[in-house]
Amino acid sequence: MCWPLWQKPRPDEWQVYMLDVGQGLAMVIARNGKAILYDTGLAWPEGDSGQQLIIPWLHWHNLEPEGVILSHEHLDHRGGLDSILHTWPMLWIRSPLNWEHHQPCVRGEAWQWQGLRFSVHWPLQASNDKGNNHSCVVKVDDG
Repeated sequence: MCWPLWQKPRPDEWQVYMLDVGQGLAMVIARNGKAILYDTGLAWPEGDSGQQLIIPWLHWHNLEPEGVILSHEHLDHRGGLDSILHTWPMLWIRSPLNWEHHQPCVRGEAWQWQGLRFSVHWPLQASNDKGNNHSCVVKVDDG
């Protein structure tokens, strides 16, 4: 007998995927056919991780993104954002940056999504300071 080692997750279970974008980071939190992205990988002169990897991956997995959490402004974490917003212009964005149309991602902020609770632990406040030390750190909890 042969049993598969992998089973497709039930739609109501939540999953976290780390996408291989090379340098940088892109994660997907998914539940019930919906998704939140945490970072969007790298950009380069001929394209970006959003266009080349994240968008096709989301389509292939039949996931509809509803929002993006940007950890910080470095290009290897936000490089695919423009392509993703071009494909899904109504996405909400949370970040520690003071950028237009970004909701705050600072300590004390919390929200619910698909039965999951998101709570922000860092940074203390939004700022124009740059770098990893000012990254948005989020805890995801299902209760």
